[in-house]
Amino acid sequence: MRFTVAYLLNSSQIGGANRSMLTLWNGLNGMSIEPLVYCPSSGPMVSLIENAGLPYHIYPYFQPSWKQPIKSYLKRRVWKRSFRSHNVSLVHANDLFNGRSVVLASHYLGIPLLCHVRFPPTKEYCLWAFKNLPKPDGFIFNSKALQREIGPFLQESCPESLQWVVYNGVDLSALKFNLDSKNIRPRVGIIANLQTVKGHEDFIHMASMLIRRGHDVVFDIIGGDIHQSGREEHLKRLSRDLGIAKRIYFHGNIKDVYATIQELDVAVCASHVEPFGRCIIEAMACGTAIVATHVGGIPEIVTNNENGLLVPPKKPESLANAVEFLLENREVRDQMALNGRDSVEKLFSKEAHVSAITDIYGKIHNHGSETEEPLAES
Repeated sequence: MRFTVAYLLNSSQIGGANRSMLTLWNGLNGMSIEPLVYCPSSGPMVSLIENAGLPYHIYPYFQPSWKQPIKSYLKRRVWKRSFRSHNVSLVHANDLFNGRSVVLASHYLGIPLLCHVRFPPTKEYCLWAFKNLPKPDGFIFNSKALQREIGPFLQESCPESLQWVVYNGVDLSALKFNLDSKNIRPRVGIIANLQTVKGHEDFIHMASMLIRRGHDVVFDIIGGDIHQSGREEHLKRLSRDLGIAKRIYFHGNIKDVYATIQELDVAVCASHVEPFGRCIIEAMACGTAIVATHVGGIPEIVTNNENGLLVPPKKPESLANAVEFLLENREVRDQMALNGRDSVEKLFSKEAHVSAITDIYGKIHNHGSETEEPLAES
């Protein structure tokens, strides 16, 4: 018997949250779960959904409001009609905002709703989001740090909702592990969309320091300005002002990000806020050494001096020192890369992620029944 799960993406752009969903859908292949994807607008993510062969709808999300009762009622009817016509058994929203958009419809139809929390909203939003509305059945956090940060506020506002921590996963079969660098000049990269909290300015200042110290290194910035905020031109201007523009390559959003990660000698995560750090486990899986900031959920992935190096946030000099150490100590770098791959295999594999998520599906879907049978493979 097929079990249809409606997935509400938080964006039509390709970011870590949506890449995590792609990994999940890939892992569900061959199981009794049938994904049905909703996207708020057209965009690059739609092409990936089509390539995955998944059914999808483009539905602009509308937040229910007591100040707009007629529009809220009409939008609820649209969601009800869609969920009912596709025989949806469970809704998995990739954000609190998405979950709030459909909570009236899912509650009316008696369909369980899960909200996946991947980035910290404000305390005020957590307390307000489902005020005077039905509550989600549960919240999934992608790190213990994120649950500690906002879990209590969601518990206060939704006391009956369950909470779980499920780490993101990667498909190890798609990530080639290779320690043999063929780069004549070492390559150091950052993999993140061009958002302020990702610390790209720190990365560029770090690059400037290393170049001034005499290191002949190529620096890669992998990720796009998904909000069209002018960040790319700002960062390019900074690199020109520092006189290092010829040594930094802006790749934008690229189709095969894994192939580029595999070419790096060191991957840097310079984030000021990072609930998890998907780019870190992807780089680890490829055999790339890691330098990351000690923020959010990153210490749940990186153990300092074992499978990577941790440094304080907003400290370009600390980033430069750590990268310099790895570039000058090949044996240490390789051992940390080996340890990193081992960490991913044990904790962050696609299989571990899918198993944890489907276990939650089974518990929520069967809530209140006498038995809780897992969602079996078809």
